[in-house]
Amino acid sequence: MDVTATADLRDLKQTGSFPRRLPPPVPARPAAEVYSLLPQERPADRRTGPFARVAELPMRVAYTIAATVATVIVVVLIFVVFGGDEYGRRSSVRSAEVTTSPTPTPAAPPSVPPVPKSKGLPVHAGSGSVAIGLVEDPKAGLAYPRLAAPWTVPDSSPFSRAQRAGKWRAPYTMVVSGLLPGAAHASPSGEAELRAAAAAGARWSLSAYHPPGATLAWTGSRPLAAGKGWVLTYTVTYRTGDAKHTSRAAIVVADTGKRRPGMVLVSVPDTRKVLWPDIAKVVNGVTLG
Repeated sequence: MDVTATADLRDLKQTGSFPRRLPPPVPARPAAEVYSLLPQERPADRRTGPFARVAELPMRVAYTIAATVATVIVVVLIFVVFGGDEYGRRSSVRSAEVTTSPTPTPAAPPSVPPVPKSKGLPVHAGSGSVAIGLVEDPKAGLAYPRLAAPWTVPDSSPFSRAQRAGKWRAPYTMVVSGLLPGAAHASPSGEAELRAAAAAGARWSLSAYHPPGATLAWTGSRPLAAGKGWVLTYTVTYRTGDAKHTSRAAIVVADTGKRRPGMVLVSVPDTRKVLWPDIAKVVNGVTLG
């Protein structure tokens, strides 16, 4: 029996229990091994560029930024494609009588002859319709006569105000108003620019409201008596089937302080010749509203 065992038996006899002994010490590990067991820091994010900051943002903030940017892009595209011409898209509107498509999809604007600087407006035989009040168009900044039957007041879209006789279909019998389509003549100054603006409106109406291949001949040209504007009258010649037809038409364009000039457009086909005198009645009654 070794010395340690003999000492343990002696302690047992004296105290009635074996002595508590500490476990042998654990050998010390090398410093390099201890360091390797410690939590290591992640290496720095090496990403750079315009999207590095975005990646650090909370997901909710990132989604909000993305949605805002997408909305701005859509608004800009809508403005670029449709801005300046609210008559450029086909629109279906139900009136009390028929389902209308006020704006046929226009072809490329046709060429028109040079506008005369001055030419008296034509006079059509007959008394025409009775004026029963005024149509006030605050969007266009204009007012003009409201006509009795057979003229009615349908849904005016895409124009701001409208009157028509019969069904809304080609050939159109209409008196409509709104802002001059397009942005090319947004701020006409002087008679030459006013004539050019009116001619542009007539050219647009030729392709938008008459059959393909329609041609135009000017029948009148003079300043607007009621203010800064111009009046053009014209004849439109076209074919429907094998038959040749003509419409009498007029356009009034006026600078009313809006973002674009105000416009009143009148067109009456030869199938309603009795209403041709109404053209002069409307044109002569246009005032700045």
